[in-house]
Amino acid sequence: MGFKSTIVVRKSNITGKMNEMRLPLSRDEFLLGLKKWELGGGLIQDCFPTLKPEQREFIQTGITPEEWDKHVNPIECQTCKRRVDEDYTVGCPECFKHEHAEE
Repeated sequence: MGFKSTIVVRKSNITGKMNEMRLPLSRDEFLLGLKKWELGGGLIQDCFPTLKPEQREFIQTGITPEEWDKHVNPIECQTCKRRVDEDYTVGCPECFKHEHAEE
C-alpha cells in the first residue's frame, strides 16, 4: 500500500492568498473529517486526530505556518520590541546601528 496524501487549497484569512498544503490523508479521509467538522460533529482535533496542529489550523483558516510566523507570531527586536525580519535574531538594524555608533 502506498503513501496516501491529499492536496488541500484554502484562502488565507490573513492575506487572502490561495494557499495549498499536502495533508497525510486520503481524499476520502479528508472529506469525511471535513464534513463531520463543518456539520458540528466535533472539534477539529477530534475530526482530524492524526494531523498536526498547524495542519488543522490550515484547514480552518487557510493560514500556513509561514504566514502564522510572519503575521501572528512575529519576531521582535530584543532591544526595542519592534517587529523585525527573521534574519535578525538579536536586534533590528536600527538598534544595531545605534548600539555600535556609541562605541
